[in-house]
Amino acid sequence: TSNMEIYEIITFLKRKWPTVAVFVLAMASLAFVASIVQPQKYRAEQRFLIVQTYAEDVDPYAASRSTEYLTNLFSQVMYSQSFMNQVFTAGYGVDKNSFPAEAKKLKKAWQKTVRTRVLADTGILEVSLYHEDRYQAEQLSLAVAQVLRTKHGQFHGRGNAVQIQTIDQPIISLRPVQPNILLNTGLGALLGLIASLAFIYLFPRREVRLGREPY
Repeated sequence: TSNMEIYEIITFLKRKWPTVAVFVLAMASLAFVASIVQPQKYRAEQRFLIVQTYAEDVDPYAASRSTEYLTNLFSQVMYSQSFMNQVFTAGYGVDKNSFPAEAKKLKKAWQKTVRTRVLADTGILEVSLYHEDRYQAEQLSLAVAQVLRTKHGQFHGRGNAVQIQTIDQPIISLRPVQPNILLNTGLGALLGLIASLAFIYLFPRREVRLGREPY
């Protein structure tokens, strides 16, 4: 019985392939167009290690938790307006004019420029910077590294007991990586497939074909 049911489902879906094709093509096309009209951005990636100095009698677990806290703190601080201003005045070739002048739009643009990721239980912070200009992505990355290494004390209360070291120099993508056109198009196709199955389930007697209205 179960085999018959599976066979009937497959046969039914075969009859409905035009509907599936229309939804998949439509959603994939929309995702593709939406991706190519967005600004293409390069990525600069680098990694930092947060190191703390402790007294000999400090519990290792407490020390680990403290380092984890600081790493997460820095990952959030980097999205802040205070950190952004430090980057713009760090002395590198960062072109502030490539960002919006209005404060609210500037903050949103900065939060889209920075991406951070914390590697659990390691004290390692991964930082990615995105910009339409490859040189600017590199300069932003160098400025961020400078601020983290020399100005981090402004964002915590442990003074010289905390050090931030660059463990991987910036790697700049050779081509724009954002948005990911292939990935977005694939996700659009997947959403189209899901939408087509939902449509078939809700309206089993209706069809959608290229150049035709549902009937």
